[in-house]
Amino acid sequence: MFNKNETTSSYTYRKEITNFTETKIPLTRVSKIIVVKVAFIISIILSSCASSSNQPSNKWTLASIYNPLKSSLHPVFKIHHNNTNNSVLFFKIRTNELFFRENPVNQTETCSFTLKYLLQEVSDESTAIVDSSTYIYELSKADVKDYYITQIPLKAREGNSYRLKVTVRDNNRKAFDISYHNIEKNTVNAEQYFNITTLNGTPLFKNVILNDGVFKINHPKPSSDSLYVSFYHNKVEAPKPLIAPSSDNYLYKQRDSLFVIHYSSNAAFSLPHEGMYYVQFDTNSNEGLTLLKLNNDFPKVKEPEGLLPPLSYITTDAEYKKLLRDGNPKLTADNFWIKAGGSPDRGRAMIRLYYNRVYFANYYFTNSKPGWKTDQGMVYVVYGPPHKMKKTAFGETWIYERKGDDNPITFEFKYAPNKYNLNNFILDRSQNNEWHWTEAVYAWTSGDIFLYD
Repeated sequence: MFNKNETTSSYTYRKEITNFTETKIPLTRVSKIIVVKVAFIISIILSSCASSSNQPSNKWTLASIYNPLKSSLHPVFKIHHNNTNNSVLFFKIRTNELFFRENPVNQTETCSFTLKYLLQEVSDESTAIVDSSTYIYELSKADVKDYYITQIPLKAREGNSYRLKVTVRDNNRKAFDISYHNIEKNTVNAEQYFNITTLNGTPLFKNVILNDGVFKINHPKPSSDSLYVSFYHNKVEAPKPLIAPSSDNYLYKQRDSLFVIHYSSNAAFSLPHEGMYYVQFDTNSNEGLTLLKLNNDFPKVKEPEGLLPPLSYITTDAEYKKLLRDGNPKLTADNFWIKAGGSPDRGRAMIRLYYNRVYFANYYFTNSKPGWKTDQGMVYVVYGPPHKMKKTAFGETWIYERKGDDNPITFEFKYAPNKYNLNNFILDRSQNNEWHWTEAVYAWTSGDIFLYD
């Protein structure tokens, strides 16, 4: 069960991906924040902006969302419903990704960036933008550390679903980031009512707990002083390759255990075993909080046992089962790539790129299971980041193009949230993708790093 510990003296916060010092900067220490607030009326939006949940977003320019090389800015966000009529957008950015410019007058270094959001209600009756703000931040380098963290209020009311678009732009250079976030506020049992923090109150931006992580769970409207926790071992299978029919055998089905813990906003918790934990106040509800306990290396793959499972995408069932039976996963993986590459040097190059894609699949798509085990993660590992992408309230379309080829590869992912994962996307397998999947697998197993360009 959860390890519950009220003492905090021995706890050291483990950072998400890199070992940066993480601090929240009080707004009073920020040199300047300019806020431009606009409230949209439904009739105005529908007539003048024609903003609709099924319209393409920014044409095809959204591929940078999943390509770390396309932008120098990589902010992260988290939604929390703190009361019935409002919610909070937590925002974190690395300060070394911002461009600081020296002021010749006072010889201080400052950066300036803009955060703009559009909040759109999504329902059968309405597709209106109901809230919008633009924040302009000017930060002094002397006042910030490795991360800048703040929070922004959102006008999200209980009983509704929303879609949030956030744009962050560095005002001192041509760098920006665009992200989209689904907001579900239908009941107080919804996941975004839970706020996971460190012991000092800093929000955790992903519901991933590493080996010795200790955390708090806060909820503005707890319906009970008991939390019911379902535990699932992390044995969920990866999705079948594109040539296989769709199936749900890689979803969590039967829980391994159920236990009850006392809820208190001051209690500290840790997770004893790797796997998924589903936390609820009411087991009769289909809503709750998903926590994923993983090893300290995540999202990297360093443990020998983690090297073989991603190979299931580029091997047959028989080949993959043989790899698992060989007994020494590190040696087996090395031999697989040396054989595929034809030489140790080529094999090492293929290892670096393949598992780099696994890393970013974990970074972008992890929720109720490691990101490489999702449909999006599968395509990302084999094909790499999409060249073009469009996004609607109903899903995403990924495009891969090749010079001189008028037939690009298209993948359609349908937005299909489930009780464990608010950001779940399912690949449409009815498309004719077998020919290029076979080409991709042949390339990987014949010494070629598959790049569709």
